[in-house]
Amino acid sequence: MSGGLSGKRVLITRPYHQSPEMAERVRRDGGLPVIVPLIETVPPSDRETIEKRDRLLQQLYQYDWVIFTSANGVAFFLQRYRELFPNQKAEQSFRIAVVGTKTARYAEEEGFQVDVIPESYHAEGLVEALLPHIATGEKVLFPRARIARNVLPEALRERGIEVDEIIVYDTVMPANSSEKIKTLLKQNKIDIVTFTSSSAVKHFVKIIKEDETINLSDLMNNVVFACIGPVAADTARKKGLRVDVVPQEDYTVEGLIRALHAYF
Repeated sequence: MSGGLSGKRVLITRPYHQSPEMAERVRRDGGLPVIVPLIETVPPSDRETIEKRDRLLQQLYQYDWVIFTSANGVAFFLQRYRELFPNQKAEQSFRIAVVGTKTARYAEEEGFQVDVIPESYHAEGLVEALLPHIATGEKVLFPRARIARNVLPEALRERGIEVDEIIVYDTVMPANSSEKIKTLLKQNKIDIVTFTSSSAVKHFVKIIKEDETINLSDLMNNVVFACIGPVAADTARKKGLRVDVVPQEDYTVEGLIRALHAYF
């Protein structure tokens, strides 16, 4: 597959460390990647969150399951664990469930054994996949972003499963991204805007609304909007964006590029 995005300027809004892979995939399909991250992941900074996170990480042995819904969750979980216990390897006394093959692959590269991966790459799919394996009364640790949806912990608690949530990272707007986005849009240098998270959608819309010289209706007449999956797409629609492209099942970067290829 090549050439589907031929000459199209594709805005990539992922964090810097996740953008090169997607940029290369866009190039392979003939597109011109334009990287302007709209989200940056950072450790939490408020004392209450930090204290709870560290306390529960020190009690990791008491959990039957740890659930990760992103590679970022795995990375920040391990980063802080290693800071707390620099001379101690994280022994896996718990089972692991993840959303998505990429998160599973990252976790396995870090030495974890992954027990459950749903066919559908979202929280609802993980709940469905996890229920046959988890018993009432078992304890779950859910390392998450501050802005993560509550679908997963609420669904498990309804079934008598104890869930402790810890915030291991926050999602913020990178410095200078706002002005870069405004300039690109005003100069009509973007053909496709891609979103791989709801946070990126929210930050994009916030940028647009800050600038009265950018007309959203005109923008939607000239730009194709593509979302990696139904959650980001739902957020975009609620924020007033028209969503042109969403993968049918494969909610990954590869799936998104394939969907864009088919669209054009």
